[in-house]
Amino acid sequence: MNITLIDPPPFKIIEIHDAPECSRLGLGYIAGFLKNRGISCSVIDAKSEMLHLGEVEERVREQKPDIVGITAMTHEVTQADIVAKLVRRISPNVIVVLGGPHATTLPDQTLVEFPSFDAVVFGEGEYTFYELVTAIEKQGSLEGIQGVAYRTKNHIHMNEPREFNKNLDALPFPAWDMFPKSTTYSIITTRGCPFNCNFCMRVLGNKVRRRTPRNVIEELERDVEAFGAKFIHFYDETFAINKESANHVLDLMIERGLHTKIKWDAITRVDVAEYELFRKMKVD
Repeated sequence: MNITLIDPPPFKIIEIHDAPECSRLGLGYIAGFLKNRGISCSVIDAKSEMLHLGEVEERVREQKPDIVGITAMTHEVTQADIVAKLVRRISPNVIVVLGGPHATTLPDQTLVEFPSFDAVVFGEGEYTFYELVTAIEKQGSLEGIQGVAYRTKNHIHMNEPREFNKNLDALPFPAWDMFPKSTTYSIITTRGCPFNCNFCMRVLGNKVRRRTPRNVIEELERDVEAFGAKFIHFYDETFAINKESANHVLDLMIERGLHTKIKWDAITRVDVAEYELFRKMKVD
């Protein structure tokens, strides 16, 4: 069974997110999870490679997927719909699955509004998409797979949500070997955010779940050694929400000499950041 993961191309380049320096972290985790369980897949990272629709179509024809997983934020869902229709023209029997923030926010409404999608994965996608793939591979039903909404003929089914993964260290690292080569990569030390900003839906929940600092450093070292990383985006919703853990990560970066090999930035709030935390990297 052939599986293809797609980050759809933008309509036009307006901002940095339309032509990002690094591939999408969520797709990297999905690819890594499937690979870890012996399921091969391919990736079409149209944003990072700046592919147009015609080039996406060529790749799909070459890969002949049975299942296509597309990621989209809300402002990208129309682009995802266009890609889904393109895929279905090439292979009418392909199963098209949407994941990402929009699918998580409006799973059933998305299926109503966009008939091009057969199913959506809402919430964290690693275990959910894997279970969906194995169910389809066995020609089984999607009924009961937590975190999945799907259609059968003219009916839309909403399964129960899946609990957030409590053991982030158990997740395989993102499979960047399947993505375009870059010198910039994203990494997370936590998932979730406890704050209640009115402009954010906290797609990964409002309870912070942490990776161990050593697990984070193992991934950082791999990204530097295997992929030539020069710049790292800490993509936590609120980096340093736990200052002890964040300090531990930075101390290990210094201990392993990573602070001399990479530059980095982080997303956080001004009321949780401390000057001392970021001063740590300015050492001889």
